[in-house]
Amino acid sequence: MSDSINIRDLNVDCIIGVNPDERHRTQRLVLQVELQVNIERAASLDRLDLTVDYEAVCSQILFLLHLGQFRLLETAGQVLCRTLLLPPIEGEQRAAIESVKIRIDKPEGLLGQALPGIEVTRRFVDIAYTEQRTAYGSLQVVHETPEMGIYRKHLAPRVIVPVHLHRAHQEAEMVISHGVCVQNGAGPLGSIRLWPSGCPHGYSNPTDMGQGLLCISRPPYNPEDEVLVQGDAAIVSALTSRELGERHVAAAWPRNA
Repeated sequence: MSDSINIRDLNVDCIIGVNPDERHRTQRLVLQVELQVNIERAASLDRLDLTVDYEAVCSQILFLLHLGQFRLLETAGQVLCRTLLLPPIEGEQRAAIESVKIRIDKPEGLLGQALPGIEVTRRFVDIAYTEQRTAYGSLQVVHETPEMGIYRKHLAPRVIVPVHLHRAHQEAEMVISHGVCVQNGAGPLGSIRLWPSGCPHGYSNPTDMGQGLLCISRPPYNPEDEVLVQGDAAIVSALTSRELGERHVAAAWPRNA
């Protein structure tokens, strides 16, 4: 049986490209996304948690494209596939995705003379993720370069990540499950916070199941960069993935030159 969930014509304005002028302005990408998911149980029981929420998928794609600021369409396509194929954490309450096919078109890429694009297909059974044990659970590596890293943080049940800051790292984190607390308050599903270096922050998992965060770090994650802080976490407003584009927040986010 082969079922699919499709997202057509998802438009994203983001920094993408290798030319110097492309590193300082946004360009529009148009995505077609196809997820292979067995929907039989979800359809039989009429339950969203047994399938894949396409709104959550869109939010993760927007988060990664706005803040990833990739040079190549190939990198963007691979990162999106590898992220969506991560096996679900308990708190995500979704089905596993068997394979992903993503087409990315760049309408401005050839000055309107032609439409460049790529198509990437990945299967879960063909992907291996490097995993690191941490004090709060584990961290799975989605993508790393010398300049940045993209990770999924798995918070173990009943764990507290104490207030800390990073001396050099800039982090962006998205809540991808239903029970994370951020800065001593609820972390709504899909909410995003940007942590500049030196900003005290912390979170916890007060539930009895694993919870998750999607993280972009510049430079890549290094536990030695963390410094525990005495006192309260900073007040940092949560953003949605669409607000990243509407408010041009990504333009102020550290970028690769």
